[in-house]
Amino acid sequence: MPLKDRLRRRTSRDLREERDELGFVRQPEVRWMSPGLLAKSGVEVAVSGAFGKFADKREIQREPQDGLDYSAAGELWVDYLSDTGDGWDATYTMAWLLAQESLDFDDEQLPRAKVLLLGGDQVYPSADPVAYEDRFIGPFAAALPKTDAPDKPDLYALPGNHDWYDGLVSFLRVFCARDGRVGDWVTRQRRSYFALKLPHDWWGLGNRHPARHVHRRRAAGLLPPPEGPAGRQDHTAHREAELGERVWGGSSPRPGATSRSSKSVSCGRAVCGSC
Repeated sequence: MPLKDRLRRRTSRDLREERDELGFVRQPEVRWMSPGLLAKSGVEVAVSGAFGKFADKREIQREPQDGLDYSAAGELWVDYLSDTGDGWDATYTMAWLLAQESLDFDDEQLPRAKVLLLGGDQVYPSADPVAYEDRFIGPFAAALPKTDAPDKPDLYALPGNHDWYDGLVSFLRVFCARDGRVGDWVTRQRRSYFALKLPHDWWGLGNRHPARHVHRRRAAGLLPPPEGPAGRQDHTAHREAELGERVWGGSSPRPGATSRSSKSVSCGRAVCGSC
């Protein structure tokens, strides 16, 4: 019997025992064509469109974001993954790939990235603490459990429209808390948006707006260095203000980007990866 069918056939007792043993419950994939789920999602979209502009918590996110400077590294590897929040099978598979020390791609060993960027929709169909535990934290922590290793990979995330359905409460709790961890990944952002200073004058910007314009205004991108000495003046001061302005949007790889699975090339090269 396929795993997805076994997950759906568990009894209430099975679910309780699994949560007691694992700390979370493995979830089957979301049945998007289910009439009940479609109706519920339609209501959430309508509510988000009507009230989303009043639920933008970025205005109260004032805690400084430290430790986002990777410019001293000679070479920096970045992983990018989005829409992770479906069922256990797909989510754990991708998390397992991200967690490997290296992956063989076309006879080249690609190392695990120092920085993992998540492009949104970490949970489906709606965000809440249990959904985050079951559909995101559990699978990722199972793929890369916590260790005492000193050099841990960092994790940054953007909220997708499904993450906004609870007003970003669960997202901020998971990704923006001090000393946050998801398995052995360390969360360093303190807001739902960020600007990463990368080697060789590259920048990684992340911003996403709630409500009906969420898909149009989602942005996760890498910006090349400005041209000429004058372009570098006040470069750092203006980057966070430029979020969403000069980046290319969406969650699919940029044309010409080189990647393996969710692994992107070094951010110091001409092609900077699939962000």
